[in-house]
Amino acid sequence: MTDTAPARLSTADTVFYLSNRPTMVGVLVFEDRGDIEQAEVEGWLAARLDRSPILTHRLVPVPGFVDHPRWVRAEVDITRHVSVEQHTDAGWDALGEKLVRMTAEGLRRDVPPWKISVFTDVTGVEGFPERAVVVALRVHHSVTDGLGFVHLLRSIFGESATTEWQFGPSAPWWIAAPIRFPALLARMGWVTARRRMEARRLRDVPVPTALRPRTRLNGSADGGRAHRFLSFTVSEFKSTAKALGEYTINDVVVAIVAGAQRSYIEERGELPDFSLAVHVPLSLRAGGPPVGNRIAAMIVDLHTDLSDPRARLEAIAESAGRERARVTRSGPAHIAFLNSIPAPILRLLSRPPAARPVAAAEVIRHPNTIVSNVPRGAANLAFLGIPVQTTVSFPEVVDGRGVGHVATSIGDALTLAVSCDTGMMPDLDHYMELIAKEYATLRALV
Repeated sequence: MTDTAPARLSTADTVFYLSNRPTMVGVLVFEDRGDIEQAEVEGWLAARLDRSPILTHRLVPVPGFVDHPRWVRAEVDITRHVSVEQHTDAGWDALGEKLVRMTAEGLRRDVPPWKISVFTDVTGVEGFPERAVVVALRVHHSVTDGLGFVHLLRSIFGESATTEWQFGPSAPWWIAAPIRFPALLARMGWVTARRRMEARRLRDVPVPTALRPRTRLNGSADGGRAHRFLSFTVSEFKSTAKALGEYTINDVVVAIVAGAQRSYIEERGELPDFSLAVHVPLSLRAGGPPVGNRIAAMIVDLHTDLSDPRARLEAIAESAGRERARVTRSGPAHIAFLNSIPAPILRLLSRPPAARPVAAAEVIRHPNTIVSNVPRGAANLAFLGIPVQTTVSFPEVVDGRGVGHVATSIGDALTLAVSCDTGMMPDLDHYMELIAKEYATLRALV
Protein backbone atom coordinates (compact mmCIF):
# COMPACT_ATOMS: atom_id res chain seq x y z
CA MET A 1 0.00 0.00 0.00
CA THR A 2 1.36 3.44 -0.97
CA ASP A 3 1.59 6.06 1.79
CA THR A 4 0.17 9.51 1.11
CA ALA A 5 1.78 12.75 2.25
CA PRO A 6 0.01 16.12 2.58
CA ALA A 7 0.38 18.29 -0.50
CA ARG A 8 1.23 21.34 1.60
CA LEU A 9 4.12 22.13 3.91
CA SER A 10 3.76 21.90 7.67
CA THR A 11 4.50 24.92 9.83
CA ALA A 12 7.98 23.63 10.70
CA ASP A 13 8.72 23.13 7.00
CA THR A 14 7.39 26.60 6.18
CA VAL A 15 9.75 28.21 8.70
CA PHE A 16 12.66 26.77 6.70
CA TYR A 17 10.98 27.82 3.46
CA LEU A 18 10.62 31.44 4.60
CA SER A 19 14.27 31.66 5.61
CA ASN A 20 15.40 29.85 2.43
CA ARG A 21 18.04 28.03 4.46
CA PRO A 22 19.72 25.82 5.33
CA THR A 23 20.45 23.40 2.53
CA MET A 24 21.25 19.87 3.67
CA VAL A 25 24.38 18.49 2.01
CA GLY A 26 25.42 14.85 2.13
CA VAL A 27 28.24 13.15 0.27
CA LEU A 28 28.72 9.62 -0.96
CA VAL A 29 32.21 8.59 -2.06
CA PHE A 30 33.01 6.12 -4.82
CA GLU A 31 36.13 4.91 -6.61
CA ASP A 32 36.81 6.96 -9.74
CA ARG A 33 37.11 4.55 -12.66
CA GLY A 34 37.49 7.36 -15.17
CA ASP A 35 35.54 8.92 -18.05
CA ILE A 36 32.48 10.14 -16.11
CA GLU A 37 30.70 12.62 -18.34
CA GLN A 38 27.81 15.05 -17.74
CA ALA A 39 25.51 13.34 -20.23
CA GLU A 40 26.09 9.92 -18.63
CA VAL A 41 25.20 11.24 -15.15
CA GLU A 42 22.12 13.05 -16.49
CA GLY A 43 20.87 9.85 -18.14
CA TRP A 44 21.53 7.78 -15.02
CA LEU A 45 19.61 10.23 -12.83
CA ALA A 46 16.78 10.77 -15.31
CA ALA A 47 16.02 7.05 -15.11
CA ARG A 48 15.58 7.42 -11.32
CA LEU A 49 13.26 10.42 -11.16
CA ASP A 50 10.27 8.20 -10.43
CA ARG A 51 11.86 6.86 -7.24
CA SER A 52 10.71 9.77 -5.06
CA PRO A 53 8.02 12.44 -5.55
CA ILE A 54 10.50 14.98 -4.15
CA LEU A 55 12.47 14.70 -7.39
CA THR A 56 9.48 15.60 -9.58
CA HIS A 57 7.62 18.21 -7.50
CA ARG A 58 8.35 21.81 -6.61
CA LEU A 59 7.07 24.12 -3.90
CA VAL A 60 4.70 26.94 -4.84
CA PRO A 61 3.70 29.72 -2.42
CA VAL A 62 0.03 30.58 -2.11
CA PRO A 63 -0.84 34.17 -3.17
CA GLY A 64 -0.80 36.50 -0.18
CA PHE A 65 0.62 33.62 1.88
CA VAL A 66 -2.88 32.84 3.14
CA ASP A 67 -1.88 29.17 3.34
CA HIS A 68 1.33 27.16 3.50
CA PRO A 69 3.28 26.52 0.27
CA ARG A 70 2.11 23.54 -1.78
CA TRP A 71 3.74 20.73 -3.67
CA VAL A 72 2.89 20.69 -7.37
CA ARG A 73 4.04 18.41 -10.16
CA ALA A 74 6.86 19.91 -12.24
CA GLU A 75 8.56 19.23 -15.52
CA VAL A 76 12.14 18.32 -14.64
CA ASP A 77 14.97 19.72 -16.75
CA ILE A 78 17.68 17.37 -15.57
CA THR A 79 20.42 19.78 -16.71
CA ARG A 80 19.36 22.20 -13.96
CA HIS A 81 19.89 19.59 -11.27
CA VAL A 82 23.16 17.92 -12.25
CA SER A 83 26.72 19.22 -12.49
CA VAL A 84 29.94 17.29 -13.14
CA GLU A 85 33.26 18.92 -12.36
CA GLN A 86 36.82 17.67 -12.46
CA HIS A 87 38.51 18.49 -9.16
CA THR A 88 42.02 19.81 -9.76
CA ASP A 89 43.30 20.44 -6.19
CA ALA A 90 44.79 17.50 -4.34
CA GLY A 91 43.52 16.99 -0.80
CA TRP A 92 40.26 17.90 0.91
CA ASP A 93 40.67 21.54 1.96
CA ALA A 94 39.32 23.31 -1.15
CA LEU A 95 36.55 20.81 -1.88
CA GLY A 96 35.48 20.65 1.77
CA GLU A 97 35.20 24.45 1.89
CA LYS A 98 33.15 24.49 -1.33
CA LEU A 99 30.76 21.85 -0.03
CA VAL A 100 30.22 23.43 3.39
CA ARG A 101 29.42 26.75 1.73
CA MET A 102 26.60 24.97 -0.10
CA THR A 103 24.76 24.62 3.23
CA ALA A 104 24.22 28.40 3.28
CA GLU A 105 23.13 28.61 -0.35
CA GLY A 106 19.45 28.47 -1.15
CA LEU A 107 18.07 26.39 -4.00
CA ARG A 108 15.98 27.66 -6.89
CA ARG A 109 12.27 27.82 -6.08
CA ASP A 110 11.03 27.48 -9.64
CA VAL A 111 12.27 23.88 -9.89
CA PRO A 112 12.23 20.86 -7.53
CA PRO A 113 14.40 21.76 -4.49
CA TRP A 114 17.35 19.41 -4.96
CA LYS A 115 20.62 19.16 -6.84
CA ILE A 116 23.43 16.66 -7.35
CA SER A 117 27.03 17.79 -7.80
CA VAL A 118 29.66 15.28 -8.97
CA PHE A 119 33.38 15.91 -8.42
CA THR A 120 35.77 13.57 -10.23
CA ASP A 121 39.52 12.97 -9.88
CA VAL A 122 39.54 13.65 -6.13
CA THR A 123 42.93 12.57 -4.79
CA GLY A 124 45.01 12.84 -1.63
CA VAL A 125 42.12 12.47 0.84
CA GLU A 126 42.69 10.10 3.76
CA GLY A 127 39.85 7.61 4.09
CA PHE A 128 38.89 7.87 0.38
CA PRO A 129 39.93 5.65 -2.52
CA GLU A 130 43.23 6.74 -4.10
CA ARG A 131 41.23 8.35 -6.89
CA ALA A 132 37.67 9.12 -5.88
CA VAL A 133 34.36 10.45 -7.14
CA VAL A 134 32.56 12.64 -4.60
CA VAL A 135 28.80 12.89 -5.20
CA ALA A 136 27.01 15.59 -3.19
CA LEU A 137 23.22 15.59 -2.79
CA ARG A 138 21.68 18.94 -1.84
CA VAL A 139 18.11 19.19 -0.53
CA HIS A 140 16.42 22.20 1.01
CA HIS A 141 15.57 21.71 4.68
CA SER A 142 11.94 22.72 4.04
CA VAL A 143 11.57 19.39 2.22
CA THR A 144 12.52 16.95 4.95
CA ASP A 145 14.73 16.21 7.97
CA GLY A 146 17.82 14.03 8.42
CA LEU A 147 16.01 10.68 8.25
CA GLY A 148 14.02 11.83 5.23
CA PHE A 149 17.28 12.89 3.59
CA VAL A 150 18.66 9.38 4.13
CA HIS A 151 15.53 7.88 2.54
CA LEU A 152 15.92 10.10 -0.53
CA LEU A 153 19.62 9.28 -0.77
CA ARG A 154 18.90 5.56 -0.65
CA SER A 155 16.03 5.92 -3.14
CA ILE A 156 18.37 7.51 -5.68
CA PHE A 157 21.46 5.37 -5.16
CA GLY A 158 19.80 2.11 -4.06
CA GLU A 159 18.81 -0.90 -6.12
CA SER A 160 15.05 -0.67 -5.60
CA ALA A 161 12.99 1.28 -8.12
CA THR A 162 9.79 1.14 -6.06
CA THR A 163 8.09 4.39 -5.09
CA GLU A 164 6.65 3.88 -1.60
CA TRP A 165 4.69 7.11 -1.20
CA GLN A 166 2.99 9.94 -3.04
CA PHE A 167 1.62 13.43 -2.44
CA GLY A 168 -2.11 13.45 -1.82
CA PRO A 169 -4.75 15.50 -3.64
CA SER A 170 -5.14 19.16 -2.81
CA ALA A 171 -8.18 21.43 -3.11
CA PRO A 172 -7.59 24.80 -4.80
CA TRP A 173 -6.11 27.26 -2.31
CA TRP A 174 -8.96 29.74 -2.70
CA ILE A 175 -11.32 27.03 -1.45
CA ALA A 176 -9.08 25.42 1.18
CA ALA A 177 -7.56 28.51 2.81
CA PRO A 178 -10.82 30.17 3.98
CA ILE A 179 -11.87 26.87 5.54
CA ARG A 180 -8.49 26.02 7.09
CA PHE A 181 -7.86 29.41 8.72
CA PRO A 182 -10.71 29.37 11.28
CA ALA A 183 -10.28 25.63 11.79
CA LEU A 184 -6.59 26.10 12.61
CA LEU A 185 -7.36 28.96 14.98
CA ALA A 186 -9.74 26.71 16.89
CA ARG A 187 -7.20 23.89 16.85
CA MET A 188 -4.46 26.24 18.08
CA GLY A 189 -6.55 27.06 21.15
CA TRP A 190 -7.21 23.39 21.85
CA VAL A 191 -3.56 22.40 21.34
CA THR A 192 -2.39 25.28 23.55
CA ALA A 193 -4.62 24.04 26.38
CA ARG A 194 -3.22 20.51 25.97
CA ARG A 195 0.35 21.85 26.02
CA ARG A 196 -0.34 23.64 29.28
CA MET A 197 -1.75 20.46 30.80
CA GLU A 198 1.28 18.51 29.62
CA ALA A 199 3.62 21.18 31.02
CA ARG A 200 1.96 20.85 34.43
CA ARG A 201 2.47 17.09 34.31
CA LEU A 202 6.14 17.63 33.43
CA ARG A 203 6.82 20.43 35.92
CA ASP A 204 8.99 18.12 38.03
CA VAL A 205 11.12 17.14 35.01
CA PRO A 206 14.29 19.27 34.94
CA VAL A 207 14.69 21.50 31.88
CA PRO A 208 18.26 22.39 30.83
CA THR A 209 19.11 26.03 31.35
CA ALA A 210 18.96 28.19 28.24
CA LEU A 211 21.85 30.41 29.37
CA ARG A 212 25.32 29.16 28.48
CA PRO A 213 28.78 30.72 28.71
CA ARG A 214 29.82 32.53 25.56
CA THR A 215 33.17 31.37 24.16
CA ARG A 216 35.30 32.52 21.24
CA LEU A 217 33.40 29.92 19.17
CA ASN A 218 30.07 31.74 19.64
CA GLY A 219 30.70 34.95 17.75
CA SER A 220 29.67 36.34 14.36
CA ALA A 221 30.19 34.03 11.39
CA ASP A 222 32.09 36.61 9.32
CA GLY A 223 35.10 34.50 8.40
CA GLY A 224 35.74 31.85 5.80
CA ARG A 225 34.61 28.25 5.99
CA ALA A 226 36.57 25.08 6.60
CA HIS A 227 35.60 21.41 6.80
CA ARG A 228 37.50 18.35 7.96
CA PHE A 229 36.55 14.81 8.93
CA LEU A 230 38.02 11.77 10.65
CA SER A 231 37.33 8.20 9.55
CA PHE A 232 36.41 5.39 11.94
CA THR A 233 34.42 2.17 11.83
CA VAL A 234 30.99 1.58 13.34
CA SER A 235 32.13 -1.73 14.82
CA GLU A 236 35.03 -0.09 16.67
CA PHE A 237 32.82 2.70 18.01
CA LYS A 238 30.22 0.18 19.19
CA SER A 239 32.82 -2.00 20.90
CA THR A 240 34.35 1.06 22.57
CA ALA A 241 30.97 2.27 23.84
CA LYS A 242 30.09 -1.19 25.14
CA ALA A 243 33.48 -1.69 26.82
CA LEU A 244 33.19 1.67 28.59
CA GLY A 245 29.73 0.87 29.95
CA GLU A 246 26.11 0.99 28.84
CA TYR A 247 26.73 3.77 26.33
CA THR A 248 25.62 4.46 22.77
CA ILE A 249 27.69 5.62 19.82
CA ASN A 250 26.05 9.02 20.21
CA ASP A 251 27.12 9.21 23.87
CA VAL A 252 30.72 8.57 22.82
CA VAL A 253 30.56 11.10 19.95
CA VAL A 254 29.19 13.82 22.25
CA ALA A 255 31.83 12.99 24.88
CA ILE A 256 34.58 13.30 22.26
CA VAL A 257 33.25 16.70 21.19
CA ALA A 258 32.96 17.79 24.84
CA GLY A 259 36.57 16.88 25.53
CA ALA A 260 37.81 18.61 22.37
CA GLN A 261 35.80 21.78 23.12
CA ARG A 262 37.11 21.84 26.68
CA SER A 263 40.73 21.36 25.59
CA TYR A 264 40.52 23.94 22.79
CA ILE A 265 39.12 26.63 25.08
CA GLU A 266 41.30 25.68 28.05
CA GLU A 267 44.47 25.99 25.93
CA ARG A 268 43.60 29.66 25.55
CA GLY A 269 42.96 30.16 29.25
CA GLU A 270 39.25 30.76 28.64
CA LEU A 271 37.53 27.71 30.17
CA PRO A 272 34.24 28.86 31.78
CA ASP A 273 33.31 27.85 35.30
CA PHE A 274 30.02 26.30 34.18
CA SER A 275 29.32 23.85 31.40
CA LEU A 276 28.88 24.37 27.69
CA ALA A 277 25.91 22.68 26.02
CA VAL A 278 25.21 21.00 22.71
CA HIS A 279 22.15 20.94 20.47
CA VAL A 280 21.37 17.33 19.55
CA PRO A 281 18.52 16.84 17.04
CA LEU A 282 16.09 14.07 18.00
CA SER A 283 13.89 12.44 15.40
CA LEU A 284 10.21 12.10 16.27
CA ARG A 285 9.41 10.37 13.00
CA ALA A 286 7.32 7.26 13.51
CA GLY A 287 6.75 5.84 10.05
CA GLY A 288 4.80 7.47 7.25
CA PRO A 289 6.09 9.22 4.13
CA PRO A 290 9.72 10.44 4.38
CA VAL A 291 8.87 14.09 3.76
CA GLY A 292 8.57 17.03 6.15
CA ASN A 293 10.44 17.82 9.37
CA ARG A 294 9.68 15.71 12.44
CA ILE A 295 12.54 16.66 14.73
CA ALA A 296 12.94 18.20 18.17
CA ALA A 297 15.95 19.81 19.78
CA MET A 298 17.63 18.26 22.80
CA ILE A 299 19.89 20.51 24.88
CA VAL A 300 22.55 18.33 26.46
CA ASP A 301 25.14 19.46 29.00
CA LEU A 302 28.69 18.83 27.75
CA HIS A 303 29.93 18.84 31.37
CA THR A 304 33.06 20.73 30.34
CA ASP A 305 33.48 21.64 34.01
CA LEU A 306 34.60 18.03 34.61
CA SER A 307 38.25 17.26 33.89
CA ASP A 308 38.03 13.46 34.10
CA PRO A 309 37.03 11.91 30.71
CA ARG A 310 35.25 8.91 32.20
CA ALA A 311 33.27 11.03 34.64
CA ARG A 312 32.41 13.41 31.81
CA LEU A 313 31.16 10.56 29.59
CA GLU A 314 29.03 9.19 32.42
CA ALA A 315 27.54 12.61 33.14
CA ILE A 316 26.85 13.26 29.44
CA ALA A 317 25.08 9.91 29.03
CA GLU A 318 22.93 10.63 32.08
CA SER A 319 22.06 14.14 30.85
CA ALA A 320 21.32 12.89 27.33
CA GLY A 321 19.07 10.11 28.59
CA ARG A 322 17.12 12.48 30.81
CA GLU A 323 16.75 15.04 28.01
CA ARG A 324 15.74 12.38 25.48
CA ALA A 325 12.96 11.22 27.78
CA ARG A 326 11.76 14.80 28.31
CA VAL A 327 11.82 15.77 24.61
CA THR A 328 10.28 12.48 23.48
CA ARG A 329 7.32 13.27 25.72
CA SER A 330 7.02 17.02 25.05
CA GLY A 331 8.15 17.11 21.40
CA PRO A 332 4.97 15.80 19.72
CA ALA A 333 2.86 18.39 21.56
CA HIS A 334 5.22 21.14 20.42
CA ILE A 335 4.99 19.98 16.81
CA ALA A 336 1.20 19.79 17.06
CA PHE A 337 1.16 23.38 18.34
CA LEU A 338 3.39 24.56 15.48
CA ASN A 339 1.21 22.84 12.91
CA SER A 340 -1.86 24.62 14.26
CA ILE A 341 -0.47 28.06 13.37
CA PRO A 342 -2.11 29.46 10.22
CA ALA A 343 0.29 30.62 7.51
CA PRO A 344 -0.58 34.35 7.73
CA ILE A 345 0.10 34.38 11.48
CA LEU A 346 3.33 32.42 10.97
CA ARG A 347 4.54 34.97 8.46
CA LEU A 348 3.78 37.81 10.87
CA LEU A 349 5.61 36.00 13.65
CA SER A 350 8.61 35.24 11.44
CA ARG A 351 11.30 37.67 12.39
CA PRO A 352 14.46 38.63 10.53
CA PRO A 353 17.65 36.87 11.64
CA ALA A 354 18.51 37.40 15.28
CA ALA A 355 20.83 40.23 16.20
CA ARG A 356 24.52 39.53 15.69
CA PRO A 357 26.23 38.15 18.78
CA VAL A 358 27.50 40.88 21.09
CA ALA A 359 31.22 40.44 21.69
CA ALA A 360 31.00 41.72 25.26
CA ALA A 361 28.17 39.39 26.28
CA GLU A 362 29.23 36.71 28.74
CA VAL A 363 26.30 34.37 28.11
CA ILE A 364 24.29 33.16 25.13
CA ARG A 365 20.71 31.89 25.06
CA HIS A 366 21.33 28.79 22.99
CA PRO A 367 23.65 25.75 22.97
CA ASN A 368 27.30 26.39 22.12
CA THR A 369 27.54 23.84 19.32
CA ILE A 370 25.65 21.05 17.55
CA VAL A 371 26.22 17.31 17.25
CA SER A 372 24.09 15.23 14.90
CA ASN A 373 24.25 11.52 14.17
CA VAL A 374 22.27 10.01 11.29
CA PRO A 375 23.26 6.50 10.05
CA ARG A 376 22.72 5.96 6.33
CA GLY A 377 22.19 2.23 6.38
CA ALA A 378 23.83 -0.66 4.59
CA ALA A 379 26.63 -0.09 2.08
CA ASN A 380 24.59 -1.43 -0.83
CA LEU A 381 24.38 1.85 -2.75
CA ALA A 382 26.00 2.50 -6.11
CA PHE A 383 26.63 5.26 -8.66
CA LEU A 384 26.94 4.26 -12.32
CA GLY A 385 27.44 0.69 -11.11
CA ILE A 386 30.29 1.68 -8.75
CA PRO A 387 29.75 0.60 -5.10
CA VAL A 388 29.86 3.21 -2.33
CA GLN A 389 32.96 3.43 -0.12
CA THR A 390 32.13 5.96 2.59
CA THR A 391 29.98 9.00 3.38
CA VAL A 392 30.46 12.49 4.85
CA SER A 393 28.07 15.20 6.06
CA PHE A 394 28.31 18.97 6.35
CA PRO A 395 26.95 20.80 9.41
CA GLU A 396 25.88 24.40 8.87
CA VAL A 397 27.80 27.27 10.45
CA VAL A 398 25.76 30.27 11.65
CA ASP A 399 26.11 33.38 13.79
CA GLY A 400 26.53 32.35 17.41
CA ARG A 401 27.60 28.80 16.52
CA GLY A 402 30.92 28.77 14.73
CA VAL A 403 31.55 25.02 14.93
CA GLY A 404 29.27 22.11 14.04
CA HIS A 405 29.71 18.33 14.14
CA VAL A 406 28.00 15.46 12.30
CA ALA A 407 28.68 11.74 12.68
CA THR A 408 27.38 9.67 9.79
CA SER A 409 27.89 6.12 8.59
CA ILE A 410 27.32 3.78 5.68
CA GLY A 411 27.86 0.11 6.32
CA ASP A 412 30.81 -0.13 8.71
CA ALA A 413 32.39 3.16 7.57
CA LEU A 414 31.82 6.06 9.98
CA THR A 415 33.00 9.66 9.65
CA LEU A 416 32.94 12.46 12.20
CA ALA A 417 32.84 15.73 10.29
CA VAL A 418 33.39 19.28 11.55
CA SER A 419 32.55 22.57 9.84
CA CYS A 420 33.76 25.89 11.23
CA ASP A 421 33.97 29.61 10.68
CA THR A 422 37.68 30.32 10.23
CA GLY A 423 37.36 33.66 11.97
CA MET A 424 36.30 31.92 15.17
CA MET A 425 38.42 28.81 14.67
CA PRO A 426 41.41 29.51 12.40
CA ASP A 427 43.11 26.22 13.28
CA LEU A 428 40.60 23.50 12.48
CA ASP A 429 43.37 20.96 11.89
CA HIS A 430 44.47 21.39 15.50
CA TYR A 431 40.88 20.97 16.69
CA MET A 432 40.66 17.70 14.73
CA GLU A 433 43.83 16.58 16.52
CA LEU A 434 42.09 17.28 19.83
CA ILE A 435 39.08 15.20 18.70
CA ALA A 436 41.37 12.31 17.74
CA LYS A 437 43.23 12.64 21.05
CA GLU A 438 39.98 12.59 23.03
CA TYR A 439 38.84 9.43 21.25
CA ALA A 440 42.23 7.80 21.95
CA THR A 441 41.86 8.78 25.62
CA LEU A 442 38.47 7.09 25.84
CA ARG A 443 39.79 4.01 24.03
CA ALA A 444 42.63 3.83 26.55
CA LEU A 445 40.07 3.58 29.36
CA VAL A 446 38.70 0.33 27.94
